[in-house]
This record gives sequence, C-alpha cells and structure tokens, in this order.
Amino acid sequence: MGLPDLATPLPVPLELDRSAPGPRAVGVELTVTTAAPVRTSVSRRPELLLFATLPAFVVYVAVAVATVATETDSTSAELTPAALSDLGPSWMALHVLWMAPSVLAALGLALLAARAGLRTTPQVRRLREGAIALAVLYLVPQGMAYTLDAQTWGDSPWYAVGVALSLGVAWLGTIPATLLVTTGLARRGIVPRTARTIAALCGLYLVWEVLTYASIAFGPATLTDTVGPPPFLLGLLWAALGARLWWAGRQDGA
Repeated sequence: MGLPDLATPLPVPLELDRSAPGPRAVGVELTVTTAAPVRTSVSRRPELLLFATLPAFVVYVAVAVATVATETDSTSAELTPAALSDLGPSWMALHVLWMAPSVLAALGLALLAARAGLRTTPQVRRLREGAIALAVLYLVPQGMAYTLDAQTWGDSPWYAVGVALSLGVAWLGTIPATLLVTTGLARRGIVPRTARTIAALCGLYLVWEVLTYASIAFGPATLTDTVGPPPFLLGLLWAALGARLWWAGRQDGA
C-alpha cells in the first residue's frame, strides 16, 4: 500500500472496555500530511535549448560548405565582390545560422538560471539581452558586404566590425553567462561535477580566444590571418550541460 494522499483523513478505531461507565468512543480521525518531494532538477526546456546549439553549429557548417566553400578555398575574408554577389541571400542566411547557437545558448542559460533559482539570475538575464543585441548588430556589417568596393571582403572595414561584434557576443554575453550558471549550479548541488568541468573548460576557451586575438596587437599577424579556437567547442559544452541536466531529470523522475 502506498503513502496516503496529502491531508487524507484516516479512520482509526479504538477498542474500549464496553463495561466501563461513561461515554463510549467509537473512533477518531487522524489526519496525516506528507511533505511535497523536493525537486533537485530544473525544467527541461532550457536543457533542450542548450542541446540544440550543437545541431545549429552542424547546420551552419553544412551551409558554409555548400555556399562559401564553393567560392573560395580560404576564409570568407578572401571573397571578392563578384563572389559575394553570386552568394546572394545565402550570405545573410549563413550569418543568421552563425549567430543561432549563441542566441539559443543565451536564452537557455537565462531560463536555466531562473528555474534553478540562482542568485546570479539578474546578471545572466542582462548578459542574455546583451548577447542577443550584439547578435542582431552583427548582421548589419554582413549586409554591407553587398556594397563592397574593396578587392576582398577582408579588406573592408566592415569585416573587422563584424569580427569584433561576433567576439563580443561570446566575450560579453554567452561565455560569462555560462560561467555564472555553471558555478551557480555547482554551488546548488545540481550536476556539480559536470557544471564545474564545463565552467573550467569554458574559462580555458575564453583565455585561448583572447590570447589569440590579442596577438594581433603585439605581432605580425593580421585579422584576416588569425584563426581562433573552433567555436563548435562551445556548442559541445552547452550540449553536454543540457544532456546531463536532462539525464538528471530522468533519474529524479522529473
């Protein structure tokens, strides 16, 4: 027999000596109240958003191979005005896909922080808003590629603006939000080992990328020659966090 429902009256008969004088008690009702179970997991909606960042990166790579890779053997910085004209709307679609994983991560991390009751939720929400705003602004210089009057896209000042905005989405948005959420989850005891591991790897990724692009100011490297760490690594980290939270939810019966 399972536990009684909340506030369920249970009749408990009392056997009394019927020969004794005075009123007879025929029974009493005993009310048993059970405490609601404590939930240690969070909603699966943020988990799905985080996990979706990895497929979004895969779709971006597939589209890049089918579009930009057919026009140049190098990076997009080598695209000529004629090549950009040939790409047409696919050029903008490619950059929308490039921003999609970051937007998904920003939304998922903010929702996760709120559902987990983290003290840093207001900061994570502000980082989400900043990341989305920078992602929208990033599309502006990409649209200017259609009016390119330089020899290649990398020679245009709009190329540098686009790179700066792309880095800003990560450095001023998704990466700090990831660090705040994962350290907060670890403190709350929610998938602590996974959260600490992802926080450490995300921190190393940020240091790697900052040092890579900082070398432009102190060395002979140029912006068009500089290649940072593979961005899909962040997708792997976000997807791993989402998958681990989903599995923890299943184990808890959430």
